[in-house]
Amino acid sequence: MKTIVSNVSLSGLGIYSDRPIADDTDLSIELNFLSSDEVMRHTVVKGHIVYTRKVEPFFFSGIEFTEQIASEKQADLYNYIEQALRWY
Repeated sequence: MKTIVSNVSLSGLGIYSDRPIADDTDLSIELNFLSSDEVMRHTVVKGHIVYTRKVEPFFFSGIEFTEQIASEKQADLYNYIEQALRWY
């Protein structure tokens, strides 16, 4: 299923989708993002659906990462999220 990421943090993310995802669903999330050196990166993280709500015409789901995003294990993703958080 393709989704649009609404927000991201080191503990999870929010997504919009055209179909609901059941609460308590475990999933693997493929993320594509532009790293700080302007190279397109791809990574997979594990997550857990905490809640899904209807937000016409889509569904919004809150996902909690089940694996810690750490600079030692996923440096590019960690740096991307840290940089994004500075914008807020």
